[in-house]
Amino acid sequence: MGTEDSRLKAEDSPAVALVTGGNRGIGKAVCLGLAAKGIHTIVGSRSLEAGEKVSARIMKNGGSSEAVQLDVQSPASVEAAARQVEDRQGSLNILVNNAGMLSGEDRKSKFGTLPEGAFRETMDVNLFGTYRVCQAFLPLLEKAPWGRIVNVTSAMGNLSDAMTGGYSAYRISKAGVNALTANLAAELKSKRILVNCVHPGWVRTRMGTMVAPLSPKKGAESIIYAATLPDDGPTGKYIVKRQTQPF
Repeated sequence: MGTEDSRLKAEDSPAVALVTGGNRGIGKAVCLGLAAKGIHTIVGSRSLEAGEKVSARIMKNGGSSEAVQLDVQSPASVEAAARQVEDRQGSLNILVNNAGMLSGEDRKSKFGTLPEGAFRETMDVNLFGTYRVCQAFLPLLEKAPWGRIVNVTSAMGNLSDAMTGGYSAYRISKAGVNALTANLAAELKSKRILVNCVHPGWVRTRMGTMVAPLSPKKGAESIIYAATLPDDGPTGKYIVKRQTQPF
């Protein structure tokens, strides 16, 4: 039994996790994986019905779960979800910011021709969505004995070696997510809340397309790892395949 599993069983039974964009792809795989560890898993989804289907599957498999309507572009939706989780659970241990987008305009446009609307929408979902959710749920994480925030990012947002042009809005939004992660981790360093961002790899999803080499389950592995780190685990880091790498 790993250190993280020992903590989950000993301290807060069951631990409570929320995953945004948990109704499909990597988010769904993360929900299934966390639930399999005995964690009460809240499936956050723009469509409550879609989230409830994942939650029902978890419970059919013997896990503990519920769904919450959560649209990261809507401050009202995010705030309502936070109130609902507080009313039902009281606190939160794990927050996985998985919801994200890569627009068709961004796929086909170079920076010089990218419409401002497409840029704004991508930033609103990927960066501001992560900001909204972190801010709304931070008080619930602070109420818990321990907390983990995992922001799903991409190697395409790396400043170290991956800025090769194209996909401008997506790249810039994920670079912003990386900066948000490092800054928030520094603020929470004195608390038992670890904040990291994870690149899951190129995964077969609606965004990644079916030619990607990794399954959603495989892509979820490093996210689940970061979500269940022991208290002496890394914070403010960029994680790939369970290893920290330069941003």
